[in-house]
Parts: sequence; structure tokens; C-alpha cells
Amino acid sequence: MSGDWDGTPSRRQLLRLGAGAVLGFAAPAIIGSRTASAAPLRHGEILTIPNLRLNPGQYRLAAGLRPTRKYGIRLGLDTTLGRAQGKSIIHNYGHGGAGITLSLACSARVTKAVSDLVGRGALPRVAVIGSGVAGLTVARDLMAKWPRLALRILTKDQSLEDSTSWIAGGQFSPSGIIQGYQNNPQALRDLVQEAFDRIKGFSAATRRAYGIRERFNYSLADVGELRFAARTLGEPNVGNLPFDGLKSHDPGYEYKTWLIEPQISLRQLLREVQAKGARVRWGHPLTSTAELLQLPETVIINCSGLGSYDLVSDHDLTAVEGQLVLIDNPQGRLKYFVSGGCNGETSYLFCRSADIVIGGSTDDVHIAPLRIPVAHRDAAKAAAIVTRMRHFLAGEISQC
Repeated sequence: MSGDWDGTPSRRQLLRLGAGAVLGFAAPAIIGSRTASAAPLRHGEILTIPNLRLNPGQYRLAAGLRPTRKYGIRLGLDTTLGRAQGKSIIHNYGHGGAGITLSLACSARVTKAVSDLVGRGALPRVAVIGSGVAGLTVARDLMAKWPRLALRILTKDQSLEDSTSWIAGGQFSPSGIIQGYQNNPQALRDLVQEAFDRIKGFSAATRRAYGIRERFNYSLADVGELRFAARTLGEPNVGNLPFDGLKSHDPGYEYKTWLIEPQISLRQLLREVQAKGARVRWGHPLTSTAELLQLPETVIINCSGLGSYDLVSDHDLTAVEGQLVLIDNPQGRLKYFVSGGCNGETSYLFCRSADIVIGGSTDDVHIAPLRIPVAHRDAAKAAAIVTRMRHFLAGEISQC
């Protein structure tokens, strides 16, 4: 495989950005039609696949809502809200399925905005709204820069497990937000590059602490989100896929990426901010702008995700529901990703340290004032996702 993944990745010419990227936690793909021949990937090694002939009782279900904005992430200082009350509101929400991917880049932008506000003056009191990866990363970065900072995290969630970030797949990919940047793709590329650079700057021990591991994603299709990130991650290798059922199929792609395990990274972030003195107030929902502006803090970082629909009247927010299936990955022995699909349906499979997450649904859910939806598990859709991935890995493309 080309490139030095522990150093600077190899760079081939950037593939053209394709339109119509699919919304999702991961980077799902629909099988294309190609006839070109190529050598097998991984020098002909065949990877073991998980047993996906499962009864419903043999896997766990999860569902989440991706907070997606029509015009991309809202990130930066609000130039109007809070000024009359002497408050500075900084927004960091609307990440779609890319919250984990872009959290480090967005947090760096927020920290810079706070630094510009502080200047050489006294440190303000800061409130962070939201306990997902966006809020916790911001809190960690702010307290790393100003160890004496008085900071509270306010969240409607009762625990880490309640956040959307907790059930995310964890692939490094600008998933579900490319459409919001069609008029300014460079802005998204800059965020991806900044996030990549921060991860590359971590020591090996720090990456382990945050559950960051190198992975390759295999697909028969050229995946829009990973193609978009190819300038940063390195262009994919092309060849026959390393699965017994697909080794003789048309050539596919091997993308370099990272796994960022949300359960590991969120726990580590929470440990760090609490160790530095941040207070977390669980089960404290804010549902209106008036409540936001009544907080005693003078700097407020809004990382509330879908809650911003009511909190700051952002009606450009949409909720995209995704169903996930989780099965065990004993001893973490399977260490790859797969993106595949057919007949207009998508699916993906991520092998993590303790489990394997399989997904592939993207359903719009209606939002209305004071009616923020909650995700609901759908056993029928989950079973269809598992069946689709099983047929895909077996090379039974016509049956899925």
C-alpha cells in the first residue's frame, strides 16, 4: 500500500469533488460500474468477515439524530445576540455526521474567538452548552489554555451515553455536510485539514487515550466524503477488494482514515475537564433565547446541536435519523471499515476495539418549535441494514 501512514501520506492528483454526497454518520457508498482490471489490495491478503447471519436477539440496536444545517456548520461569534446584555455568544453546532471528525478544528476556532475577546483583560466566566464531542472538546481546549478559567458545562443529557456523539460510528470523514459547502468547498477543506493536523500532532500515547487508531475503508464505489478529504488523507489505492466474495469483482478502493472511538474519547474528555475544575450540570435543558441570556456567564459557547432550533431560533437545522446495529468484535481482531450498498441503499461497517457498528439509514425527521425530536430504534430497518451488508461482503450484489 502506498504512502507512509505514520508520516506524511502519499499524494496523488485530487479526484474531482462529486455532487450529491450522502448524509450520514459514515461515508456510505453506492456501487458503481467499472470494468478496469487491477492488482489485489493488501498484496492478496483476504480479510476475515464477521458473521452477519444473525437473529435480532444477537445484536444491539441504536439510533441517533444528526444535527445538520442547510448552509454548513455555524461556527464563530454571534455579532448581534447577547450584545445588549453584555454577553458574547459563540456558536459551534450543525456538524451533521462530522462532529467527531471536525471537533478539534472547530474547538480551535472557538478558542481563538475567546482569546480575541479576552485580549489582555481578566478571564471571563464561561458556559458551554452541550456535552457531546463539540462541547467537551471546547471545554478541554479552553481549560488547557487558561487553567484558572471558571467554566460550566450545561447539558440536557443525563450522562455521556445520552449524547448523539456517544453512538456515532467514529470514522474521520466530513460526513453529511458536503452539500452545505457546495458554494465554498475550501472552507470545509480547511476544517478537515486543521482537524487532521491536530491529530497528527498528538503523541502515540495521546491518540490511544482518545481512542484514535489508523484504519482502512474498503468500498466498490468512490465515496464522496472520503474523496473530498483525499487531499488531506491521501488518495485511495485501487484494486480488487480483500474479501473472498469480492476479490474477483470489479476493482474497488482502499481509503486511508482514522477510527476515533466516541466512547473512549468522550470519557477521556470528561475526565480531563473535570480534573481541571470544570463543573458539569447534567439534566439542565435550555429551551429559549431568554434562558440562554439569563445565564450569569459573560461568554457562552453554544454547542447544543439540535437544541439550537429553539435556543437561538435556527430554523436552518434539520434532523437526520440513522439506525445502527452493534455486534461484538472479540479481542478487537477485525480492524477495517467497509462502505458499500446497492439498489439505491447505503451501508457501512466499522470494526472498533470491542464492537462492530453497522449502519446505513438517513431519514429526515420533522422539527418544530419546542418539539425537538428524539431518535427511535427501528428493528425492521436495522435488520435490512445487516442483510444488505451481509450480501455485499459475500459479493451477492444482485440480492441486496
